[in-house]
Amino acid sequence: MTIQVSGRTLTFHNGNTGGYRSMLALDRETGQAVLVLNSSTRSVDDSALQLASAASAAELQPTALPGLHLGQIAAFFIGLVLLVSGVVALLRTRHRIAAVRGAIHTVAALVLLRVHGPWALLPAELWSALVGLVLASVLVGLLHSKASPAGPERHRRASIASVGFAVLMLVALVWTA
Repeated sequence: MTIQVSGRTLTFHNGNTGGYRSMLALDRETGQAVLVLNSSTRSVDDSALQLASAASAAELQPTALPGLHLGQIAAFFIGLVLLVSGVVALLRTRHRIAAVRGAIHTVAALVLLRVHGPWALLPAELWSALVGLVLASVLVGLLHSKASPAGPERHRRASIASVGFAVLMLVALVWTA
């Protein structure tokens, strides 16, 4: 494909796969070529086109990383707390209702972290590792709880209501994602 940038005709090809981004930009008139590789999902197109169209280093403009807002930071930390509490509940469960609630909390935390996490700035392997660890803890927790009683003798309704609340929270997170 070709594009006009700063009065120069550039030929380029870009792509992404598995959390990686790349772009090759060529200025055929000057014989300049730029190849930008990135190990995150953050786009490199603007940077590559700017580099390829610049006649000198003085023409280059700094590109800023996307900023994080206070709401994103808060949601990220809430997601981490929810994730840790869910995993702890799964691994230290005393009954199956608590295990189900812990599993729902960990899935809700993954949704919250995926939507509000800084994954565009981090390698994709980090997200994959996090999902793998969470799924392993959910599996271990649910298998461990199989030998446990269904629920607590006292406050059984409150335990079931807490699972219902966790399901509503998960539905709300998925709905707004």
